[in-house]
Amino acid sequence: MGSMRADRRIRALILLLMLLFAVSFLPSAGASSISFSSRGNWQEILSTSELVSVHRSTSNGSASNGELEGDKPFLLVGMGGLDTSAVDLENPAIAQTLAGMSLANLTTHSLSTFTCPVEGWLSLVATGDVLDKAGRKSAADAQARDECPPFAQVRSGGKLASTSSSATKALRADAPYPHTLDDSTSATSATVEGFSSFLSTATWPVENPYSGVLGIGPGAALMLANSQGDVSRWIPSLAQVEDLTSLLSHESGSLVIDLGSIRAPVGSPAYAQAAAEMNMQLAHVLEAAASSTQQRRLILASLSDPWNEGRLQFFATNLEEKHTPGVLVSSSTRTPGLVALSDVRSLLSGSPSPFHNISTSTVREAASKVNSLAEQSYVSSSVTSSWYQVFNGVVGLGALGAILLFLLAPARPGTPWGGSACRWRSVEIWNTWAFAFVPAALLLNFVPWWRLPAFFSPHDLPGMGSPVPAICVAVGATVLIAAGLTALAHFTSSPVGVLAATALVLLCVDVMCGSAHQRNGFMGSMILTSRRYYGISNRTYLILIIAGLLALLPWIVKHWPCGRKRAGRMIALLGAFILAVDTLPAWGADFGGSAGIIAAFGFAAILVGGKKLHWWYVPLWIFLTVGVMGTTGLLAAREGESHIGRFWSTLGSPENTALLMGKIRDVVRSFTSHPTTILLLVALLALLAAAWFLVCTLDKRSGAHKVSLREALASTPSLGTFMLAVLLGIVVAVPLNDSGALMLKEGAFIALPAFLALVARGLSTRSPQEMLSAE
Repeated sequence: MGSMRADRRIRALILLLMLLFAVSFLPSAGASSISFSSRGNWQEILSTSELVSVHRSTSNGSASNGELEGDKPFLLVGMGGLDTSAVDLENPAIAQTLAGMSLANLTTHSLSTFTCPVEGWLSLVATGDVLDKAGRKSAADAQARDECPPFAQVRSGGKLASTSSSATKALRADAPYPHTLDDSTSATSATVEGFSSFLSTATWPVENPYSGVLGIGPGAALMLANSQGDVSRWIPSLAQVEDLTSLLSHESGSLVIDLGSIRAPVGSPAYAQAAAEMNMQLAHVLEAAASSTQQRRLILASLSDPWNEGRLQFFATNLEEKHTPGVLVSSSTRTPGLVALSDVRSLLSGSPSPFHNISTSTVREAASKVNSLAEQSYVSSSVTSSWYQVFNGVVGLGALGAILLFLLAPARPGTPWGGSACRWRSVEIWNTWAFAFVPAALLLNFVPWWRLPAFFSPHDLPGMGSPVPAICVAVGATVLIAAGLTALAHFTSSPVGVLAATALVLLCVDVMCGSAHQRNGFMGSMILTSRRYYGISNRTYLILIIAGLLALLPWIVKHWPCGRKRAGRMIALLGAFILAVDTLPAWGADFGGSAGIIAAFGFAAILVGGKKLHWWYVPLWIFLTVGVMGTTGLLAAREGESHIGRFWSTLGSPENTALLMGKIRDVVRSFTSHPTTILLLVALLALLAAAWFLVCTLDKRSGAHKVSLREALASTPSLGTFMLAVLLGIVVAVPLNDSGALMLKEGAFIALPAFLALVARGLSTRSPQEMLSAE
């Protein structure tokens, strides 16, 4: 009867998860009625946003592929520090123009988590990590609150043309960029001083494809410069153009206009004033563009962050001849309402457009959908540090409690050094609850929790006040979900296995459906800091390996020991499925994950299946890894743009070499730039070494410590093998992933509570007779 009830509860849990998936992918009933400026009504809070689900297909009537003509000129209006919520839709010129355009958030970061104006403009042409190290160092030496350096100095005719990117100065017609040139609307040649110093970690083309384009403003000079910093056609500022409409009509080619950059914290009076001035300038340019006789592709892009924190920026372009508003979907992000700077580079170059459009009825609806994603990313990024402090604290307490209790009382009552079974049961429940944070975090984004703090207090968003309400909501919801999952799992014979299977199912189904629920989730990728916006992140790679192996434990226990060969085949079969989820371009698109997955599941399948390890397994592993990576590369090239496809299609080129060098640099930097992580790993190793030393010392007196540990590990078949397999999968991933050393830390915090819970469960069920017979 007990087993039947447990099976019913498991089936009920599976049905509940399936229902949550189905509901979460439904479009919001009230999405089209959400006001651009409103936040926090109950309909928004209780319904799932349409943007939570990625639109993987764009072949229906509401989506279209906008491909650019290679020779069609463009008008790029660049600025900095303006997100979509700060765009003035009450201005008729702006509203009318955007009504025929598609909107999106633009993620601008390249190397740093926030982007300075110089770096944003350079990223439109440069490839690799764009970071003005010299400028940022100068700004830091000046001890200024603004970590971005002053804008590049541009000289025209031997005279200084611009020295500042301050929006309050640059955007007022009566106070243009400081310059010493005579007022003139004619373009002149210019030189960007110290241009090469901006490109210490980036690659600039020998021949700039935009060298003949007319530029206005210092940002345009950066974009249009050749490798020596020379600009052929340039006007210092928009304020020097007497009749912009006439200029746009008489100029037959492309144009680049820099409106300046806001340098003030979001929510401050200085930001509001600068944003209002920038909107006035934007309206002026859009009015002139609408009156121009020339037809151009219009691109509006905010290319840098307003202050020393990463934010999503405003982006809009006209994809369709129908001129209907909509939300952009990029092939590189696969996220409605999110584009990357690499997409903008493709758009400017005249390549086939990386965008698709999801049509909306009004521009306000499109802006509301775009802001929904931005709001989620802001709130999630503001609380992620606090969330992980709680998670790491829970894991740390569980590990410390298990170690101390084992040192004091490794065995059950009735023997010397015996301890209470209730204590071990408590340690098991605590660590099971800690491991339940993983599926709880994956479940958390099935409802728009990030809107609840805004409902209670709209001013408690990042940049507008304290994030404490958001932290309380996120942590509290995770704790409750984890507690509920733990309670349900303990009705079964293998709580850890059930929780691992839950996490594995949630993650795999989500990846195959577009990675909607792990995006901006605490066990997924944060848009504001990540370089990947779909598929498998480094952290979710770890979950695939850990949860995949642990999910098989209940099945292995049931069939042990007579079904070892079948168990080995089952591990290999599940490993092949996880490998497909991780590597296929349409799903995980993970470049470096195949090596670790093949190693971990292959190792476990061999030992669990009762076979011995041989030296020739190593070259076989290398052969399989290269074969899988090559196959996924060919599939990626067939499907279209993806980072795997670009890697294989450019093999041997300077771009490919730069990518490889960047990977190596990121791995090295993960060790050198994160001293706290290295210290934590060293402290963890020191703690384990000290604990083992104490176990050996105490065992000489008790004779129970080592025996208890062996018996606890043996209570779950192949537990030691699975521990080694997980460790192998983590270690192999370190040199192949950008996170490097962080993989070790993250892997330890995810796997440790699960294994400690299994050990504690084995110790709690040991009887005094087993202890005495073992001695």
